Amino acid sequence: RMGKSEGNFVSLQTLVERGYEPLAYRYLVLNNHYRSYLNFSDEALKAADRALMGLRRLLYDAGAEPEPL
Repeated sequence: RMGKSEGNFVSLQTLVERGYEPLAYRYLVLNNHYRSYLNFSDEALKAADRALMGLRRLLYDAGAEPEPL
């Protein structure tokens, strides 16, 4: 469980400062079932980031124009 009072809270700004883009966090959250606990870790966030890059590569290879961030 993540909580600000417990000292293990990570803000989106902190993730951006660590080099992650907000869409990677969003991808991680949206791939989790809504009734399941989200096991948040750096490894899970890195995996979501890699999966997001894979989706972008797939769209690029298919000829889709990427939207500006």
